[in-house]
Amino acid sequence: MNLYKKFGFPTKKSTISIFRMILPCPKSNPGHDSIEMKRYLHLFVNIIATGLQLAGIFSLISVFSVMAAENVLPELELAVANYKEGDYEAAYLQLEGLDGALSDEGQLHYWKGKAAFMLMRPKQASDHYYQALDLGHETADTYFGLGQALGAWAMDASIFTQARLAGKIRRAFEDSLKIDPDHFDANFALMMYYEQAPGFMGGSWDDAVALGERARSLKLVEGSYALADMYWRKKKTDLAIKVAEDLIEEESGNPDHWVFLFTFLLSAKKFEGWESRYSRFENDFGDYPTAQYQFGKYAALTGRALDKGELSLRSYIIARPEKGPSIAHAHWRLGQILEHLNEEKDAMDAYATALELNPEDKEFLNSQKRLARAMRK
Repeated sequence: MNLYKKFGFPTKKSTISIFRMILPCPKSNPGHDSIEMKRYLHLFVNIIATGLQLAGIFSLISVFSVMAAENVLPELELAVANYKEGDYEAAYLQLEGLDGALSDEGQLHYWKGKAAFMLMRPKQASDHYYQALDLGHETADTYFGLGQALGAWAMDASIFTQARLAGKIRRAFEDSLKIDPDHFDANFALMMYYEQAPGFMGGSWDDAVALGERARSLKLVEGSYALADMYWRKKKTDLAIKVAEDLIEEESGNPDHWVFLFTFLLSAKKFEGWESRYSRFENDFGDYPTAQYQFGKYAALTGRALDKGELSLRSYIIARPEKGPSIAHAHWRLGQILEHLNEEKDAMDAYATALELNPEDKEFLNSQKRLARAMRK
């Protein structure tokens, strides 16, 4: 008998998903073109991120995390400097050498916790954060770091350990916000927790939405992307699109907000009025590569405006922008357009190029096989 199902506990797989949603940057899982949507969500995250990334399986709980703004003891300056430069091992070893030598041991353990977390030692990090709190270093960042470390620890723990840690994670983020209600990272992390956790573990959709709106009020761009993405994951497509539209109205000078909206609209197959929106975008921003890709995708999906769609994708391929969908995806979409135009040989060449660039992509391979069968008839 499956005891998890009998007593209403989530399976280990579903429980892990809670912690994976808390830890990495926000991701989406739309039903259509999931690879491209994920790529776009990462694109927008990168636009607003601080650039600090973590190697390995762990990520910062929010890529919007920044260095804690606090006064650092002079004795800690060298270790903190190494931490900021990404040399976490050197930072941790220097911090270890300061045991018993500081007037504020709590701050020492706080920085040890940060370094240990970045070294992918989350249990050790959580121990340091607890010691920092016990020694009076009760700051919003300390509680936030604790929740972050506990979440990473839980990812590889047993189902029973995960259930035990869940409440501690939630309380750590809640305590962070009690100290600093404007702590964006804690606000974002708790929003993700409330969204993903089941009710008996403290999850609450209404609370998640309230925190999403709060995140938006704290940081318009980052909060809007986070809120829209959360709505998308819950298949509340119209609400996600509304958040993206509102962002455009409030910050009209950023073309990437439009690309974010186009991505949602196409992934939701909401094609009505799409070309008029794009015309408005073109009037304001002209030829913008990632938007050109979206127009090509629109043409590939609908069979409309095929000549412009082909030109848009060829321009995107030539431009090879650093941000945006892969060039392989552009060739794949180009192949779809060429099929609509009954240029089957050129379409096969486009699919072959897409596969050459990414041989593992099943969508590319399926398109090639389907067209090959059609050409043999």
